[in-house]
Amino acid sequence: MSTTGPTIIFHGQVIDNKLSLWRAADFERYVKALNGKRIELVLRRHKTQRSSNQNRYFHGVVCKLISEDTGYEVEEVKEILRQKFLLIDEGGFSRCRSTTSLDTAEMAEFTDKCRRWAATQLGVDIPDPGQVA
Repeated sequence: MSTTGPTIIFHGQVIDNKLSLWRAADFERYVKALNGKRIELVLRRHKTQRSSNQNRYFHGVVCKLISEDTGYEVEEVKEILRQKFLLIDEGGFSRCRSTTSLDTAEMAEFTDKCRRWAATQLGVDIPDPGQVA
């Protein structure tokens, strides 16, 4: 049985080295409700998750064109690309990052690596995202 209670996430930004919360009044009410309780405060930089356009481009263009060239299914191509470019070594154990864990910048970098690899290793020319209708 969990005694930690719900996790509430508040967003904001740091301006002139000071924390500015977007729902400051809600935050203050929540803090008052926790008076006397032990808490854990986690502060981390917000990541903008990959966009739906990036996701559609990756699956519908990058993976699809490689699939058509190699004969692998689109999902197999995705797994191959993840193994190639998203493999993480964690103290002797390896695992692949999920594309859903990537932010917009990481997804753009991953997609660019996939496109360059397809061009140099397979001879598959994958158009830029802006060139696709």
